[in-house]
Amino acid sequence: MPLLNRIKQFALEAEGTEGTAETLSAADVHFEVEELEGTYTNEFNERNPLRASLSQVSHRPGIGVGQISGKAELVGGGATTTEPATNKLWLASAHGKYTVNSIVLTGAPTGTFKHGEKITSSTKVGRFIWLSGTTMYYATISGAAFAAADTITGSKSAATATVHGTPVLTARGFAYKPIDPDSASAFTANANNDGLRYRVFGSRANGSIDIEGAGKLPYFNFNMDGKAVKPIDEAIFTGVTLPTVLPESFLSAGLKVGGDLLCVDGLGLDLGLTIARRPCANDASGIHSFRITGRKPMLTISPEKELEATKDFFTEYDDGTQFDFFAQVGSTATRRMFLVAPNAQWASLPNGSREDISTYESASLRLCGSEDDGDDEYMVCFF
Repeated sequence: MPLLNRIKQFALEAEGTEGTAETLSAADVHFEVEELEGTYTNEFNERNPLRASLSQVSHRPGIGVGQISGKAELVGGGATTTEPATNKLWLASAHGKYTVNSIVLTGAPTGTFKHGEKITSSTKVGRFIWLSGTTMYYATISGAAFAAADTITGSKSAATATVHGTPVLTARGFAYKPIDPDSASAFTANANNDGLRYRVFGSRANGSIDIEGAGKLPYFNFNMDGKAVKPIDEAIFTGVTLPTVLPESFLSAGLKVGGDLLCVDGLGLDLGLTIARRPCANDASGIHSFRITGRKPMLTISPEKELEATKDFFTEYDDGTQFDFFAQVGSTATRRMFLVAPNAQWASLPNGSREDISTYESASLRLCGSEDDGDDEYMVCFF
């Protein structure tokens, strides 16, 4: 019987020992995937000896590698303590998971916090996400959560705020930001096409957040590169429990660049990871694992043009101005996604047109680290 292209399943699990494949089960199917594909390549050794004829000789097997790619919807977990279904995909792309909390302030802050910047109070460290009235939303990075009467200071903005005597500290969800890839686990992933299983292991993920336009849904387009063995017959897992939380559209986004609201259509964030193999002749496959060796994240938006007196795009571009970025997807608590970046710069401002309205089409923003220790170019938050 032919295999049906629409009957596919994706499973993913962290490895206990890097480069050693996990045995996956129904519990490792965390979400449904669109455009799922698995590939396998044996890098054969070509042999070309000189002979008495032009006939070729047989080649010999070499290293086996594979890739699994797909497209996953992005939405929060639907409850304050439930991770988004894509949690392990973020971990596989060298992101750390942090708790998002909210806390009540005594009043408006002194100054304006930058979205994504480090905020501190003594040994307590967080990352600022959003301010709604006198309620601050932030990710707890290290130390205890902020508490009554704490003075919170922004490391870049120098803005300050005082926590209310009755702080109403509330867990809201989860945030993901880049971490040192040496601290990130390798993963085993399966792509099953109607009973034919492709597998990668010792694998890491790369990808991009893509929102095609206003009113569209957010997706994570990912690919996982790893060492691989030939595809085999394996039944699709049964008894799978899939998330029921529905994604929300890119509306009422409040998208800001350096505090200025911009009218855009879609949005993209390319994680910009470099994933390299670790060749090892001691391994049966010839590779120990794949590792993340570089990162160059880039944001892409297409804002409407303005006069420089209204929005000084080219002054910011020419001066290399550094500014923060904020965008929200969805409006329902526990389902929303927020994207924040503390230190963005215009990398290009190409001319374009949208329904005969002048735009900077697919303008790119370079995302840089904002602290000396880095690993903080952006944060993706679900709450």
